[in-house]
Amino acid sequence: MTASIARMQRSCPCCGQPMHAGRAPIEALEAAPLTPSERLIVQALARIYPRGTTKAHLVDALYAADPNGGPETASMVIGVHLAHLRKSLLAYGWTIPRCSAGRGAQSRYRLEPLP
Repeated sequence: MTASIARMQRSCPCCGQPMHAGRAPIEALEAAPLTPSERLIVQALARIYPRGTTKAHLVDALYAADPNGGPETASMVIGVHLAHLRKSLLAYGWTIPRCSAGRGAQSRYRLEPLP
């Protein structure tokens, strides 16, 4: 099956209706089976869609209720969650692209619909 045919046959995982222009509605992410931590990250990214944010902002979103601001390895925890989310969100028509910023620049993370 060619990529263009696969794109034409993609349907919304929420309602089963065909997706227009091969793009999933952002509301489709609500149906994704995510851990509570992954859901917080997706919600933080969805609130600012289509803009991106830093890993520090995602740490703040994930550990806002923690009086200590989360573990010392919070940045690595976010990285692991982002790796899982990249795989999980594909079925719902979305991804979090890998950010390759220049030397000394902060990477930015955002939700992006699949083409």
